Amino acid sequence: MLSPQLKGGSSLDSKSSKVLVVGLDGASWNILEPLARKKDGIFKKLAEKGATGILESTIPPVTGAAWVSMATGLNPGRTGCVDFLNRRGPGCRLTLVSSLDYLGKAIWDFMSFEGLSSVIIDYPMLYPPYKIDGAMVSGLGSPTKASYPPELLDEAERVFGGYEEFIRPQDPKYDDLDKFFEDLFRSFELKAKTSLYIAKKYEEWNLLFDVVSHTDWLFHRCWPFVAGEDGKYSKLSAEFLEQVGDFIEEYLKSFDLDALLLVSDHGSGPNTHRFNLARLMVSSGFIESPTSPLGYLKYLVREEERKVSEVLSKVGVMRSVIAKLKRRRRKKAISGSVPSFYPIDLDRSRVFLLNHTTHFGAIYVNLKGREPSGIVEPNDYEPLRELIVEEMAKVASKFGISIKSFRKEEIYWGPHVDWLPDLVLLVEEGGGAVEHDFFGKWIVKNESLSRRYLGSHRRHGLFVGFGPAFKSAKNLKLSILDIAPMIAGLLGVKFPWEPDGSIPKGLFRGKYEDMRLEKMSKKEKLGFKAFLTSIKFKSGLKERS
Repeated sequence: MLSPQLKGGSSLDSKSSKVLVVGLDGASWNILEPLARKKDGIFKKLAEKGATGILESTIPPVTGAAWVSMATGLNPGRTGCVDFLNRRGPGCRLTLVSSLDYLGKAIWDFMSFEGLSSVIIDYPMLYPPYKIDGAMVSGLGSPTKASYPPELLDEAERVFGGYEEFIRPQDPKYDDLDKFFEDLFRSFELKAKTSLYIAKKYEEWNLLFDVVSHTDWLFHRCWPFVAGEDGKYSKLSAEFLEQVGDFIEEYLKSFDLDALLLVSDHGSGPNTHRFNLARLMVSSGFIESPTSPLGYLKYLVREEERKVSEVLSKVGVMRSVIAKLKRRRRKKAISGSVPSFYPIDLDRSRVFLLNHTTHFGAIYVNLKGREPSGIVEPNDYEPLRELIVEEMAKVASKFGISIKSFRKEEIYWGPHVDWLPDLVLLVEEGGGAVEHDFFGKWIVKNESLSRRYLGSHRRHGLFVGFGPAFKSAKNLKLSILDIAPMIAGLLGVKFPWEPDGSIPKGLFRGKYEDMRLEKMSKKEKLGFKAFLTSIKFKSGLKERS
């Protein structure tokens, strides 16, 4: 039974408390609910006795933004993350999300400062792992698997003969669905064994946060089968989700828990359309671009000649060579930047696009005074955005699709807002893939991104709360920003600042109803700052250049 593994009592004692958070990437309750209706098991127990509902993701609902906001309780305007790649200043360079975006902001850092232990497993983009009170394993989006302590993964691999492999649903070999499911089951089996091994090795943890990316891979590759009920691959999809449920139940059998949270970074749904944002921006006159691939090559040559000429005339040949070598080194660094090579003439374009994922559209205004090649006067900034929003409405009407346009100040606030997209677009609530085919003549296609990419993201993710702290409740609506404050409240951990999320009211029972978020004193903040400096030094982390 589930309940014996969850502690009773009226309040949580931080030093002895255990809070388990399992992240199911891309999951939502409407995906798991059919399993809960059909079979006895963990999902049925949670549906009957837990607090279940929607966890509203970031805009856009992308892994690179959502997991960072979940760990920190901060919106993208305060994290600087709307995607896997993000701007950190003016111009067209994008920087990878890394552990630098978590350090000093994540709930496990506050816990380490207060002497509480965390085990963080397979958390996306948490690379390189750094020193915490406990253990940390990097997850999706990392260039390689790594852990703190460094020997932890080596030990697990020796025990189990390997570690889970990342699965790319769009890999051509997964035209063979039998091969996809074979790899998915094998990878998850290794992941589950390793996670439980690490959790038991560091059994004194107070927070265990384990992320399962395999669910997202399933939804992307096999959405029609996940949503269906009949046929071989629908049965395999259900069988896989049941195996995930068994993994969660094994955690519950292995540890005496105070609270269980099931969460996701976003939901999932069918990928139904493709939207060529680049072609629309060019044809509408917002972007000036070469009209053919040959023209693009000529443009690149001219641009390179112009840049080389400027460098040589100003600083001499030797300095230009040194600068080029430095740029190459920066590109190789995890904290470095990557440039955009889209065929956009910035000296004549009012907006520009960057190499973001296809889950959303991002439009940057080429604003004078902010961008190196800015041509749009500040007084024309809002009228230009209004023109673009109107153009999106025309396209939506013409092709019979939904395009939602968000001005950044409507959805973000904080010190990084200047460098975030001036307009964020969601096509078909996330069901439309946004592409940058500058030389294609099409605007909208009624088809999925590829035959191996049939599912895409939605804003409504998964929330389940279970245990003595939670009331039994249905149809809840929470924000992804609420998770870090909720964990802090359950463990009595202080925040150094006011988060953007909060501890939801009406969700808890008994003495938990009075649970509130505490903040650090000025003295504690100074101590936390010194603590972070020590962590950076011991972990070898350096600020981005």
